[in-house]
Amino acid sequence: MEKIEIKLDQSTLPENLRYVGFEAVCEEGQNPHYGRYVVADELIHVSDVDWFDMWSGVVRWWYVDDPAIIASVDAVLTLPIYADAPSDRE
Repeated sequence: MEKIEIKLDQSTLPENLRYVGFEAVCEEGQNPHYGRYVVADELIHVSDVDWFDMWSGVVRWWYVDDPAIIASVDAVLTLPIYADAPSDRE
């Protein structure tokens, strides 16, 4: 029996290192989460050690431009990958 991998359409994914809000699969319709999307990992990082997989952990996402939310995300993302990232605020 042939097994077929289900993939999202790449064109529906966020741009690299953009701030995003999203609903997790296991919590759909509840409180949203916020983080930054990393294209190379196909993950939304919500802290330096916590992340959500775009293929299996996210129901829907949206770009975030609220300065308070961006500041709260920046406060928990301290890895070097984010230091050189372009700012969404510019």
